[in-house]
Amino acid sequence: MNANRHNLVGLAAKLAAIMTILASTTAFGVPGVAAWRATVNSDWGTAANWLDGQLPSDPATGAGTTYIDAFNPLPVVSTLGNTTPAALYITPNAGMSVGSGGQLSIAANLEYGNMGGGDCLPINITGGELNVGNYITMGYGDYPAGHVAQLNISGGTVTAGNIAIHTTGKAKLDISGNGKLIVNAGGNAEYYVANKFIIANGEATNIVVPPHGDVTWTGSVSSDWSNPGNWANGFPTNALALNVIINAAGNPCVISTAGNYTLHYLYLGINAGLSVVSGGQLTISGDLTTGMWGNSLPVNITGGELSMGGYLNMGAAGYAGSVNISGGTVTAGNLGINTSGGAKLDISGNGTFITVNNPGLLGAINYWVANNAITANGNAAGWAVKVDTNAIANKVVLTAVQLPPPNFSTGSVTRLPDGNISLTATGAVGAAYNLWASTNATLTPIMSTWTLLSSGTVTTSPFTLSDLTATNFPQRFYLFSSP
Repeated sequence: MNANRHNLVGLAAKLAAIMTILASTTAFGVPGVAAWRATVNSDWGTAANWLDGQLPSDPATGAGTTYIDAFNPLPVVSTLGNTTPAALYITPNAGMSVGSGGQLSIAANLEYGNMGGGDCLPINITGGELNVGNYITMGYGDYPAGHVAQLNISGGTVTAGNIAIHTTGKAKLDISGNGKLIVNAGGNAEYYVANKFIIANGEATNIVVPPHGDVTWTGSVSSDWSNPGNWANGFPTNALALNVIINAAGNPCVISTAGNYTLHYLYLGINAGLSVVSGGQLTISGDLTTGMWGNSLPVNITGGELSMGGYLNMGAAGYAGSVNISGGTVTAGNLGINTSGGAKLDISGNGTFITVNNPGLLGAINYWVANNAITANGNAAGWAVKVDTNAIANKVVLTAVQLPPPNFSTGSVTRLPDGNISLTATGAVGAAYNLWASTNATLTPIMSTWTLLSSGTVTTSPFTLSDLTATNFPQRFYLFSSP
């Protein structure tokens, strides 16, 4: 999943092929397109500023491309309702601006710095809205050399389906002031932030670019998920909410009431966690993802219900992001654990994890159990993860079980030549035990009246223990118990 998300080489190659076709072209005399000419002034919405007097939204342009060519003054979007029916290309030596009160919606890609022949001037967003239906692609012209493309968001909001920035260092996206970039979570943005192609305030060291989804946790009022005052940009159940991101806050997010849900995906930000307690219920339509932008705090389920239609995707980008189920039930459509950052699934108490039963996932679960990525009771001795494929049809049910202490085998007591005793026992590998001895089998309680001979964990079965003090007693009784 991460490989697909960050496979920028493949993306660059595809873009390079497109740029070869478009290299050094402009819109002169091309029918069915709109091209900037700055005939009157800088106003995007004035038809006379465009080739043949055709605005990008003019029916005469059909579904054609819009070109911003290098004619001064460069366009400024300052009014509402401006659109392009297809992609928008910024040609060499050209740029544009969106100001307060301006709104521009691009139906397809914003192609910026992707044409051969030279660098672009900045795109400056100082207010208003720039909405891009698909990709913002930057700096791929004359690939692989690339060209300068600087997108500055100092106010307003830029929204896009995804973003692609050529990683030569010539293309940058800078966010400052109250500017905001919103892209679909799970895309390339987190990679560009981590590698400083998306920067904050000219890369000032005291500014942090937090991950932005459609709805973000602030914890401004309390820890209660269901309180709208704890959220920014709306509420998780809003009709337009695509992604929910839990950011670190003074009040960590807790689900303690029934009926909570999200419409799409939920992500844990850096140093952010999530808790579901008794009586709490959260249903996530898509994936729950931890460890995407940095180390997440654990998701702790001590009661209630947490369910997701998609993946429980733990430690997605190789960062910490564990899930602890000590009570209640977690149900997921699938499971992924990237263990490179220490992410683990731990089940204890009466906690239960349920997911689909298919050969590939069942094999992965057994692997994770064998390699301690799925553990029981904090991987304590004497505990094991029970993998049950029979309790619920077509499901795998994981619970924590305490392994019973070993048992003595038939004919297990052997007198050694020196008079001491050898004891042979069988038990489940991983079972913890205490071995006790007494001259009186009726004594209770055992822990205070019997003698502890040995403690340990079964590593192989059958196994042998010795009582090297047996010659000191006329008779002796033995028994195993769990610690």
